[in-house]
Amino acid sequence: MTGFSKLLPTVHKFRAALNRRKESKDRFGPSSSLGLNADPPGPPSPWGLPVEIQIQIFGYCGSPDYYTLKLVCKAFNALLSSNEHEIVRQYLRQRRHGTLPSPIDNERTYTRNPEDDVVLLSDLFPPSKSARGGHLYTFRYLHGIRSRQKQCSMLCYYLADRIMERFVQTERIFLRSSFPTRKAGRTALVKRGKASIWFHLAPLMYYTLYFLETYASARREQTNMLLREHEAGRLSVPIPIETRRRMYRDLQTRILQAPPFNNTAALVATHHCMHLLVSYIRYTMAPEAEIDDSWISSLLTVSPFTRIVEFFSAEIGDGGNQRMQRKDFMYNFYRDTTAYEKDRMNSVIFGRSSQRNTHSSVRDLWFDAASRELEARQAMPHDVEIGRLRAGGHDDEDAFALGSERSGTVCFVCNGGASPIINRDNDIQKASLQYLDKSNLTMEQASRWQLFNTSWTVHRVSPLHHGKDFETLLNNEAALKTYATRLRDQLTGDVLAGFQSTINTSESDTLSKSGELKECRWEFFAAGPSQQRGVPPKTSFPGILVTLEYENATYKAALLADTDSTTQPRKGVTALPLLLTKFPIALRQTFINFMYSNFDTYCSTLGLSSRFLCEALENFVSVVPGSEVEDVIKELQLTLSFSSSIAPALRNINVGVPRASLVSFLDQDAANSKGKAVQGKARIPLVENITSYLETHLAMKLDLDGSHHNGVARQHVRLSKVACAAFVISSDGRLKLIMDAKRAGENADEEEDTGDQNISSLRANERLLRAVIRKSFAGEQVTT
Repeated sequence: MTGFSKLLPTVHKFRAALNRRKESKDRFGPSSSLGLNADPPGPPSPWGLPVEIQIQIFGYCGSPDYYTLKLVCKAFNALLSSNEHEIVRQYLRQRRHGTLPSPIDNERTYTRNPEDDVVLLSDLFPPSKSARGGHLYTFRYLHGIRSRQKQCSMLCYYLADRIMERFVQTERIFLRSSFPTRKAGRTALVKRGKASIWFHLAPLMYYTLYFLETYASARREQTNMLLREHEAGRLSVPIPIETRRRMYRDLQTRILQAPPFNNTAALVATHHCMHLLVSYIRYTMAPEAEIDDSWISSLLTVSPFTRIVEFFSAEIGDGGNQRMQRKDFMYNFYRDTTAYEKDRMNSVIFGRSSQRNTHSSVRDLWFDAASRELEARQAMPHDVEIGRLRAGGHDDEDAFALGSERSGTVCFVCNGGASPIINRDNDIQKASLQYLDKSNLTMEQASRWQLFNTSWTVHRVSPLHHGKDFETLLNNEAALKTYATRLRDQLTGDVLAGFQSTINTSESDTLSKSGELKECRWEFFAAGPSQQRGVPPKTSFPGILVTLEYENATYKAALLADTDSTTQPRKGVTALPLLLTKFPIALRQTFINFMYSNFDTYCSTLGLSSRFLCEALENFVSVVPGSEVEDVIKELQLTLSFSSSIAPALRNINVGVPRASLVSFLDQDAANSKGKAVQGKARIPLVENITSYLETHLAMKLDLDGSHHNGVARQHVRLSKVACAAFVISSDGRLKLIMDAKRAGENADEEEDTGDQNISSLRANERLLRAVIRKSFAGEQVTT
């Protein structure tokens, strides 16, 4: 027997085994089946439960989970696909308290509870009707409901954030008086305010979304009907633009006369919500100026609702690079408008007018139709729901407003809204903020006393370029608020703003102990009290104060310019050559990087020469009358630094001039008796007399101010620090201007008689600061 013959029986047995396995598989079906095939019957479900109970279990899942569950296994996919209708109905019953979507009527009431949002949404947006009767309850329908809820919730959050930001900016006095020492209390109040506004806005935004979607669908259906009439030869085209606008107004009126807007309360509430939405779109684009708002109507009608969310998201910087988000928004918005202009049906029916914006003003959308409808229902004027958020943290009423027990109420009303509650309460009426009225915006100003009693690090800054965002920076509240928000988001790494904090707290133990960032403010420097007493305006400096308030510390930075500068201002560029910072190292570097990325500016530490320190000291003394020098300067201390090439082991020597001897070093005759010529007629010989004294008693021939042209002395010995009771300044860029704590306090701007000594010290310090500004400006001109 050959080898092949021996193998043949084994092959037959193997083939027979394969055939038996195949027949068994065909007879019993797949092993993972849940018994859904009726012919032939399969094995029981792995769960051992009837399909009805399995449907109830799936009804407790979240709407995003169904598509994920379909990918688990074939059994889940088959069960979810074959019972999709029943599962969706069960899901809705669970969240609608046993009911299914039904038409809205006046007898039905809706709560503001977030868990009941699906009740209002599913009634406003019911499932599509089936050709066989009934409705199509599908996972796609649930996805649409969830998508609408998510978009409205995000938009309400963005609006609440913008509202509370303006509240904080305009109600600083109330916040500081209510929480004089507890910064955490202010933060808690702001958080409660955001949550309250978010809570009250959400259901109103659902009505707004319903109107916009219904109006878009009605316009599309009307265009289809007109196209059919035209194709049948019963309509001449193109339809004039005025006729088209009249047709659209009639569409809006029919929508407002149908549910849910046949309920006057729902119409009024939605009217207020539309006012709020449009006003904050305007405010975001141009807080200080009137703009052509026809593009807002395009944003609300031509683009989908998600484009409005993208607009506010790009403004806040939510989700990534703010510049890229704005670019993406503009690209998407342009794509929407282009697609609308090139729509074939519109071009056939309306001709060239289809490329024009039908709503020439934002009032053509909703507001005109709603105002006429409210007047027809005798709802003009109408009451405003009032809600108060007390400083103690207790919500008084369920209403669409925000306020406080002490400051009154912050109301959002339309032009036709007149609340008798506000009219009866004069205190609330005085304190209420009408955010739709731009004339009530106040500009926060910082006192120049913030510059005193602070140890600054001095920097030189090239001109700030901000033309892409704002034409001007000084006296522009919107610009400062924008940059304050950007800096805050960059420092906190705000998740909603899409920033990652660039500060590594391990690099700075001081910053890590400062706690959470509570507030970031950019303020203008106000005119000092010396201006009010007739002192020339040059005693105050135009500039910006940046304040970072942490839980356990407060850091500051100041950008200053000189009023006497002869440089011509340029559009989109602001020259603030001097930067003073009181930051930890890590925070200072982050701030400098922020300046570079937002203003394309170069920042470097300003080194001060020995000659400049001498001139600064003598100029300071020249302003103070001779009888007050001892009281203002008291003890003078000079630090002399030596070159390592001549004194490797000697770094510096401190030379102290006691208070009693200070006047003798100011004697002009003493300087001339030593044979030292004083350069300049108005120059005070203080440094000259001190160097003469050191040469006489210590045999140290110095040239600190460069008046002797002694290159060797200037090369190896220099003045590195000047310190006295009025100021401290050093060559490594350190500066501190010292004033009486009582005079430089929070009430320092009030008129009070503080004596000639304080006035002299103030003028001398301002002259010293002006010299530093001019030094930084001269260096900036060279470097730029």
